[in-house]
Amino acid sequence: MTYHIRKHHPQISVPVNHTRGRKPLTRADEFERSKYSMFFQSSKRKAKNDEIMNIENVVENVFNSIFKGKYSNKLFSHPKNYEEHYILNKLANKTIFDVGKNNNVITCDTVFLEYLMKCKERVNEKYFTLLLKFIVLIKECYDIHKNKFLPFEEWQKYSDKNLPQDIPDICNEFYGSFLAENGFFGIDDRYDRLEIIEIIQHFCTWLLKNHYTKSKLGLANNVDLNDLRFND
Repeated sequence: MTYHIRKHHPQISVPVNHTRGRKPLTRADEFERSKYSMFFQSSKRKAKNDEIMNIENVVENVFNSIFKGKYSNKLFSHPKNYEEHYILNKLANKTIFDVGKNNNVITCDTVFLEYLMKCKERVNEKYFTLLLKFIVLIKECYDIHKNKFLPFEEWQKYSDKNLPQDIPDICNEFYGSFLAENGFFGIDDRYDRLEIIEIIQHFCTWLLKNHYTKSKLGLANNVDLNDLRFND
């Protein structure tokens, strides 16, 4: 898997953990300075003035594209409908809460939902659909990652009880293996696939800024995303 990542996805590298005293890579700092604060200003991302997002349609479309597709057997969870999925159910039913105020433990799931709600008012419906796919899929990858050394009969859900501090640590596996080796779970548009890299960078920077993690995502230098090729 390491060879696959280095050859086909050099834009993502091992996260740098501040607790180990290692200096973050330059491009990680550059993203934080020049791209993080302007992330929602891009025309392909920002909300349209006259658009009213139909969140229930977005949720249903994301559920169908991920859990009813040909890659469903590669997932950790198998909900029968979106109401059985924590994040999709919360969004569709507008059951929103203040993370960290009304909850004793800030779990991966609550942070995933908080990030979506922070983004929702700032992006258009098409982009929010991609963001939601990203969150649903990284949640699946996280639970698989936590269980991969256990017998299948002992697998359990971790995203609803674990702290989010190690989420950046799975980003190599998430992009280079979980997504790339499973056809990006039906995300066929090449630019959407590349955009997931941008979302990973933004999400991990957001985690760091909100003190949900101490790891800063390391970014490889001299990578031209326009020259990237995928081998499905």
